[in-house]
Amino acid sequence: MNFLRSLRFKIATSFFVVFTIIASLFNVFYFKAVKDSLIGAYYEKVTAEAQTILTEIDSVNRDPTALPNVNSFQVWHSNAEKSSLIKTQGNFPESFHENFPLLNANMFVPGLEEPSILELDDITYCIVEAALIKGQPDKLTIITTQNNNNAYAQISSLRQSQIYMSITAALISFLVALVVSGWVLKPIKALITQARRIKASEKMERVPVSSANDELTELGLTMNKMIEGIESSIQHQSQFFTSAAHELRTPLANMQAQLDLTEPLSNEAPNTETLSSFRQELQRLKRVVEYFLLMSQLKSDTLSLQLTEFRLDDLVYDVLEKMHFNKDDEPFEFHLEIDPHTDHSIKGDNEKMESILVNLFQNAQKYGDISKPIEFHLKRTNSNLKLFIRNKVSLTKAKNHGNQLGLWICEQLSQKQGFEFSYSNDGGYFNAQINIPFSEHNSQH
Repeated sequence: MNFLRSLRFKIATSFFVVFTIIASLFNVFYFKAVKDSLIGAYYEKVTAEAQTILTEIDSVNRDPTALPNVNSFQVWHSNAEKSSLIKTQGNFPESFHENFPLLNANMFVPGLEEPSILELDDITYCIVEAALIKGQPDKLTIITTQNNNNAYAQISSLRQSQIYMSITAALISFLVALVVSGWVLKPIKALITQARRIKASEKMERVPVSSANDELTELGLTMNKMIEGIESSIQHQSQFFTSAAHELRTPLANMQAQLDLTEPLSNEAPNTETLSSFRQELQRLKRVVEYFLLMSQLKSDTLSLQLTEFRLDDLVYDVLEKMHFNKDDEPFEFHLEIDPHTDHSIKGDNEKMESILVNLFQNAQKYGDISKPIEFHLKRTNSNLKLFIRNKVSLTKAKNHGNQLGLWICEQLSQKQGFEFSYSNDGGYFNAQINIPFSEHNSQH
């Protein structure tokens, strides 16, 4: 089921790709929202700490020395004339004054500013202000600092965890898709298995049709309709070949009988040669008719076999004796190699095996070169019997070699009996071989 395995993998891969793309887009937006929320909470925390420091300064004395020793911050006093630093606690970065010259006389802004957050390198600054005396321009400014490493390390850790979880989820989705696709494709697998068992014949099986009224149901109905068309075509073809064979047999039999009666009464050489030629053509037509009938039965799978035990060597001698080639045929020499002391019994259809031998001998005679004998070997091995025929091919005769229908019929008849048939043309020689396995009867000898 390479097709189904490939289809399952493609479905799982497609699901994996789609899931990964959608999950990635979702995770990007989700991570941005979470990151913004965490940074906002972080800024609120820093602002709250600055507001707490500002609130804890004595409202009357504004004495920054009474503040707890927490965080790193500065306390500034500002009026319309100048700004002065009155308290520094912790390691307050000097870069703040270099990059943000807000607290000087020239930059003074009357009124209170809203709490603001500034980020410089790895430090977050929070600036909050409070009025010293209501209605006066004097004000107190608190600047706190907070290292960002811990906060952004948490965000980075969250991002890594999200990536790992996304990869794990994608892999799990791929495995789940493989399992689910196998379950989904199970009806198709059953459909393919049944379709592969169906053989072309006059009565063919049908594929199962689902009752779910879905695409598989439509596919099953379509395949059954196609099988019905093939079945009908085979039946018509079989009927044609059978009818044609039977229709031709009768006139050919009558012509054969007339020739048999006429030939002894004709003493003139021309008439004898003509009748002999007619006889040869008649034999050829009869053979073609037999081919038609056999081909019809093979194509429609209606060929019946009568399996019996018989000796193959005896059948070879009988076939050669029955053929008794016409006197006008070229006198071929036969070299037979058959061990008379060996049991050559086989189990098969005697009539079909005779047809195979007749076809092979006639093929060897029809296309053979008379300068070389027709070789026939029948040997017994440990596992089977080997029937081998070989003849040199005439280049002149080979030009009209036909369509090899006889060899195709030999191959089909051999396979029907469980034999292995093969043939080849190598080096100007035709070789045909049949491997016949021993029956249980033969294995006891």
